[in-house]
Amino acid sequence: MLAEWLAKYEFQLKFVVAAPQDVDEVRDVLARIGRPVLPERVLLMPEGTDRATLRSRDPWLVAACRQHGFRYGQRLQVELFGARRGV
Repeated sequence: MLAEWLAKYEFQLKFVVAAPQDVDEVRDVLARIGRPVLPERVLLMPEGTDRATLRSRDPWLVAACRQHGFRYGQRLQVELFGARRGV
């Protein structure tokens, strides 16, 4: 069903990752979709509920994005407001 949606609509796939092995899981998910997904349509974001955790994940996550051609996304709402809901 996901392959059908991707064929019909403009899309980006966003994944929040916590560890380097999560990037391997993202790649496995992409391979199982059943149709090619351009890497620039994939956005990886660091998992975390505070600025320090997010920043600690940047070095390996930015490197993985560069290696695989994925886009990197910040979680600005967490950076600005922490783990609060509704902001």
